[in-house]
Amino acid sequence: MNLAKQASQAIVAKRGRGADSELLAEFVLNRYPNKHTQRAVITDLKQLQDYLSQTFGIDLFQVKAFEIGLFRKNLEDLNYSIPSINRKLASIKSFYRFLFEVGKLDFNPAEYLKLIKFNRRVGKTNHFEDSELKSILNSFDEDKIIGLRNKVFLMIMFFTAARVTAICNLRFEDVLQDVTGIRIRLSEKRGEERILHLNSSVVPKFMYFLESLPYSDGYIFRTMRNKFFTNNQINQCDVFNFIRKASKKIGLEKKVSAHSFRATFATKWLSNKWNIDELQKITGHKSFDTLKLYDRNSLEASKSSLEKMQI
Repeated sequence: MNLAKQASQAIVAKRGRGADSELLAEFVLNRYPNKHTQRAVITDLKQLQDYLSQTFGIDLFQVKAFEIGLFRKNLEDLNYSIPSINRKLASIKSFYRFLFEVGKLDFNPAEYLKLIKFNRRVGKTNHFEDSELKSILNSFDEDKIIGLRNKVFLMIMFFTAARVTAICNLRFEDVLQDVTGIRIRLSEKRGEERILHLNSSVVPKFMYFLESLPYSDGYIFRTMRNKFFTNNQINQCDVFNFIRKASKKIGLEKKVSAHSFRATFATKWLSNKWNIDELQKITGHKSFDTLKLYDRNSLEASKSSLEKMQI
């Protein structure tokens, strides 16, 4: 079942509003080409629909501005983090702007809906210390193909600072080889495409992994069943699971995730005071402000700076 049908059935189909169901599906599929973003938006709208139904006995297409405001207050009462609330509110604002633009509604009830102001100087994603990163990579048994798969996946994710979905989406045709070495083509958020040089620390293991595979086209990183590869690419949950198991194996107590590898790359880069413009090209961030969240030293004034003051 595609996401359009999921959105229809989960949100409005049960109320017998077929036309509205199609409109919702159109919004989700046309506005958000990335399937993971589609799922997030569907979840956000479903949550709003459930709240409206249970609290006011209405649906998404009958809402008034103050009722959306009360939903925002409800999210705060449920102790959602500010970034999570703002993401949900952004989905809602986009949806009602769409309904107004296509003439479904005579007014936009979310026009004046404000996101919650939030200032964060340092990102909350935990990063690895050098010893932790080495330990987690060395925890995989390379003599087993699944261990080699997991290690190579995480090495690529760290050394390219790529998002986990971009690595999951890697196909054989995305591996480009020329006189400069190995490059990989990444399919990122919003359908963007980036080509990055593969660090020489990764190339030997990556090429050995490719040569060890019983297939040579389609997705590179696939799931396994009964010690055999399937035709299905691994997903974020698969990656999270083998990171969690590896963390437990080495006795790492702090909470880490796939994003921790990307965060570690950016943190190490900024701690070395290397060019932030180059970092932005590597990570694909649109905003310098987001990149600066990885600067763990940004809140600490240096000794040399403080020594400048004399009386």
